[in-house]
Amino acid sequence: MKDELLARRLVENEVLARTNNIKAGNAMDAMSTKIKAVFFYCECSRKACREQIPLSVAIYKKIHKDKNRFFVTPGHDTSSVESVEERHPSYWIVQKYDIEAA
Repeated sequence: MKDELLARRLVENEVLARTNNIKAGNAMDAMSTKIKAVFFYCECSRKACREQIPLSVAIYKKIHKDKNRFFVTPGHDTSSVESVEERHPSYWIVQKYDIEAA
């Protein structure tokens, strides 16, 4: 039960970052052909994390086609709630375990 509550809290932190990123992504949609990268907040579970990751709007949208996928700064993964699916130089893509992330 305690682990379940902690896992839920970690996911809630990530969803909060995603919510802010969705707003930024929507605002940049109209300009996406002129902008090569947008700085999005790391979607890790660390409550105090404010690191930013440069992504194109297309890559951002591709990652979020699956509601259980998030992007994080390398090393910001939390193995108790997610696994690293892809590693890129400036970001990693993580996949949530069986926790409903949306």
